[in-house]
Amino acid sequence: MIDVSIFEDGYLKGSCEAAEDGYVLLTVPYHEGWELVINGEEKEAGRGAGALTVVPVEKGVNQIEMRFQIPGVGIGRAVSAGAAALLILLIYIESRKKERVHHVKRKDFIDRSML
Repeated sequence: MIDVSIFEDGYLKGSCEAAEDGYVLLTVPYHEGWELVINGEEKEAGRGAGALTVVPVEKGVNQIEMRFQIPGVGIGRAVSAGAAALLILLIYIESRKKERVHHVKRKDFIDRSML
């Protein structure tokens, strides 16, 4: 049995006392996005009873902390930031092109008017 101290959206913290080394079945749906830390060490969560999360525990008191990270979010943020930077660069290049064309046309106009 786990004594849960914090249970929020995407985060769980609690403790569990085990009589021996083994596994605890949590009623938290299993998903690869769960990061599991037990007694300060990163561990691998498993799937049990079809769709629930199983965590390994050692004999004695275990401090369990789980945090959910959506898989691929980091890559998605990096791609989005790169695309935004590219868009800003393209807008800047286009504005510089228009500025040069406008400057050349203006120069031609001034030169012709002086004739």
